[in-house]
Amino acid sequence: MLELRSVCVYCGSSTGTDAAYIAAAHILGMALAKNGIRLVYGGGTKGLMGAVAEGAALGGGKILGIIPRFLMNKEAPDTHKAANVEIVITETMHQRKHLMFEQSDAFVALPGGIGTVEEIIEMMKFIKDYISEKFKIVVRGLYGGSVDENNAKEILNSAKFHEEVSEMIIVKDIELYSMCEHHMLPFFGKAHVAYIPNGWITGLSKIARVVDVYSRRLQVQERLTHQILDAIKETLNPLGVAVVIEASHLCMMMRGVQKQNSVTTTSAFDGEFSKTSTRNEFMKLISNRLH
Repeated sequence: MLELRSVCVYCGSSTGTDAAYIAAAHILGMALAKNGIRLVYGGGTKGLMGAVAEGAALGGGKILGIIPRFLMNKEAPDTHKAANVEIVITETMHQRKHLMFEQSDAFVALPGGIGTVEEIIEMMKFIKDYISEKFKIVVRGLYGGSVDENNAKEILNSAKFHEEVSEMIIVKDIELYSMCEHHMLPFFGKAHVAYIPNGWITGLSKIARVVDVYSRRLQVQERLTHQILDAIKETLNPLGVAVVIEASHLCMMMRGVQKQNSVTTTSAFDGEFSKTSTRNEFMKLISNRLH
């Protein structure tokens, strides 16, 4: 698992509307310092940005501030000369965003204005485009064990068993939650996954974890469906794989056409599931309530 050495904090250069924001930013900076984690931030002294840097400085932590040249006179921190503070000056905001991403292992977002939102979106795009493979930490908590929980093939291989089984295995009604990359709004629903083994099976929970791996990112449902299929196909080499996803998209429900009851269904089939009879059996089984 990736060692957490640097955390990038995105936040505003104002104090926000709640005094608790300042306190939280200060506590976060001190917590990073206490755990020996370098703070990477926007390099300013004002608002929440200044509070998180002050907390890290008081805790004796290492700090990397990245600031565009045109903001130096407005937001340049007084701590520039401190031994534990490094300031990097960029020529553009885009260079700043890219460098903050490169220098960080994980990311935290605190309240901020439109600029903060833009930086977060840009960072998410960097991750989606695989500029770096180092982003393996989910901010909500660290996974245990030695398996890389962001690698679908490693997940499947971690519970791969040889079995002379050649009947259809289905895991249906797997909840999924994802984020539309076009509108930055959630979509959610259920995935139904089946495969016909060719000498190898995997743990049932691993199928659900594969769904999570590909859904917990900026995504489109069409691609998500095929990514799940490809991971199972390439890892288990089964006789066939089938994936059907049914999801509701907030980008259709709360904006644009505003169709509250619309559901989008996508499917992908490979191998034996290309045959009409096998596909029909699968569709019948995921439609029926046998329990």
